[in-house]
Amino acid sequence: VRATSEDELLQSICQAIVKQRGYQLAWVGYAQHDENKSVSVMAHAGHDEGYLDAMQLTWADTDRDLTAWTGNAMQKAAIENIYALEDGVHLANDAKLMEDWRKLQTSDHFYYMCTKWSNDGDVHAYFSPYESPYEAYIAYMNALSDLRLRLDKRQPQKGVLQT
Repeated sequence: VRATSEDELLQSICQAIVKQRGYQLAWVGYAQHDENKSVSVMAHAGHDEGYLDAMQLTWADTDRDLTAWTGNAMQKAAIENIYALEDGVHLANDAKLMEDWRKLQTSDHFYYMCTKWSNDGDVHAYFSPYESPYEAYIAYMNALSDLRLRLDKRQPQKGVLQT
């Protein structure tokens, strides 16, 4: 990337991210030291559809809690279910099971199930591959069910004599 100004450099970087890496949207923002702790978009490229203009970007932590990940019954059930498999996954000593179990713990899965609608929830809903938090929950629980079935096949059945 070559540029003769900061603006040109930022724009070129955003365009390269979208074109060369396949992201739908790339943007650069600068923190403003105003009362709202806002973020000004300095450059962007890709599929925007007014998204950046509509967002009220802030570098302030608007919700200083975990409710975006653990704030509703779906999220709590998903978290309880994934951690209920922990001992079995470790005992199975199977690298692929462990990898999949760890991937199912990434925060995005739980954030896609968020039902609160604030600046934080609106931003993440924009990037969610699901139509609703409920669809995110169903997809997650289906993936978790598949993992549980694979784990059950690895463990000896109760009441069966092992030789």
